[in-house]
Amino acid sequence: MYNALLLLHSLLRWAVIAFGLVTAGTAWRELSGRRPVRSALVFTILLDIQMLAGLTLYFVLSPATRAPFHDFGAAMSSDVLRFWAVEHPFAMIAGVALAHVARAKLQRGADLRQRRRAAVYFSVAIALVVLATPWPFLPYGRPLL
Repeated sequence: MYNALLLLHSLLRWAVIAFGLVTAGTAWRELSGRRPVRSALVFTILLDIQMLAGLTLYFVLSPATRAPFHDFGAAMSSDVLRFWAVEHPFAMIAGVALAHVARAKLQRGADLRQRRRAAVYFSVAIALVVLATPWPFLPYGRPLL
């Protein structure tokens, strides 16, 4: 079960990043327009699925988080354990929250100020997701697929 969910979580990150970039770009491009940012719904749905998979890995299945749960103080002294125990989940949950706030701003008959705020929130959300992704060249990295 762990390997299957980890594979899903790893593959889904590409869809999240792709739709996040499209959504942020579209939100900036459509600032003065009246058209909805349709990719925002898909982006938030993908983020929700990704977060559900990630939280299941974090709390139930992942061996990378078992050690920090046993001795959290010692885990904070290790860059790798700190990333998996704190940095990755915190940044991803913040990104999901910002994406949902941005989408809500667009749904309420958004004026220019709300659309601009939504574009900023989408941009920060995708930046958090990209920055907290365990890229292979980092000490705590994972393979691209």
